[in-house]
Amino acid sequence: MKVNYDTIKNDCKTTTHSTFETEEKESFLNKFLCLFFIIITLIFGLTTRQYNNPSYYTSLDDDDFVLQEKEGGFPVDFVWGAATSSYQIEGGVEEGGRGASIWDRYCSKAGNILDGSSGVVACDSYHRLESDVKLMKSIGLKAYRFSISWSRIYPNGRGKLNVVGIAFYDKLINLLLQQEIEPWVTLYHWDLPEALQERYEGWLSHEIINDFGNYARTCFKHFGDRVKYWITINESWSIAVQSYTDGTKAPGKRKNASIDDTYVAGHHLLLAHSRAVAFYKKEFALKQKGWIGIANCGDFRFPRTFSTEDVQAADRAMIFQFAWFTDPLFTGEYPIEMRQILGNRLPRFTPHERAELIGSKPDFLGLNHYSSLITANPEQLPSYEGYWADMYVNFSSLDIWKKNDMGWNIVPDGCKFILRHSPSTNSLQVGIF
Repeated sequence: MKVNYDTIKNDCKTTTHSTFETEEKESFLNKFLCLFFIIITLIFGLTTRQYNNPSYYTSLDDDDFVLQEKEGGFPVDFVWGAATSSYQIEGGVEEGGRGASIWDRYCSKAGNILDGSSGVVACDSYHRLESDVKLMKSIGLKAYRFSISWSRIYPNGRGKLNVVGIAFYDKLINLLLQQEIEPWVTLYHWDLPEALQERYEGWLSHEIINDFGNYARTCFKHFGDRVKYWITINESWSIAVQSYTDGTKAPGKRKNASIDDTYVAGHHLLLAHSRAVAFYKKEFALKQKGWIGIANCGDFRFPRTFSTEDVQAADRAMIFQFAWFTDPLFTGEYPIEMRQILGNRLPRFTPHERAELIGSKPDFLGLNHYSSLITANPEQLPSYEGYWADMYVNFSSLDIWKKNDMGWNIVPDGCKFILRHSPSTNSLQVGIF
């Protein structure tokens, strides 16, 4: 399994620096490319895996990645929108019957958040729905992706439904539609009910699959007559790796954590997604005429040289991020490269779980793309264990790449390359937004 870096090398000399060009083979769904806080939307064409021997390639020079500016524009059906998550903007954490989430607890612990901030007030959107929606309308947004707070619907993650929480999102959806703004709803954007974390350690327990399925079904039942675009989970990779390996996202690493917690959490995220999709397609899709998908994150990795080792490192980095949470949605199996490296440390799907995954293929695949990096095969084995050691890649940047305020490289063509050339987009018969 190899990316066609020869094609990419040629693309780098002809591509547009600030626009995305469409092709005749582009998919039918031209919607919504979301970049976490502010999103722009465009459907790119389906791509296929490239199988090539990279050993004859020459070294990669900086000049190969100097992008050529040229005039261009957005298609007439390009949809501009914005995206948020509930804990980022709502506030009102102790109002309207909302239960605590893992982010409430995580932010309350000294040292977890650099400036000590939290979502207690945030953007105060809980009290500003009318003015927020008017602002969206005034700047010309056609779509708004927001997430529902699970603990505002089920304060304890299960059990008694909170009707005040249902009314809050009813109001938001209705306000958006009155202003001709299409609601795109994310069911889970990282704010797990704290009650489920305490009850069975959240995403580390198989129990969460049923609870998430029930929560999703409740949302479909109450909002699906007006919501036509559903996203089950935002960035499973960020949850699994940054929470359970790095500890920089809620709930943070547990004491005596296993190096395989990351893969266990990732496994349950995939199964929770497939359970929600199964419910939607079986019980709601025909009547509500909506679409359901998932939003995965995927950054592009350029090899430092075109040696076999560096090309394999670039492939491996993208497989351990993007393909890990994409391939199983369509094949019912993890990427073979991960299985070869991890063996039984990577959970296995039961026949029933595999059937549910394959039988619940998403209607679209969301891509959250941020940046690109240079990758190389390390010269020495790592002295530590876990996810980053398993990936076994050295990262670097090019001096010619500018950086944003987050310190991330600004390489817009990486988005195009991962869509056209990623090893994880083999025969995906879905739109990619």
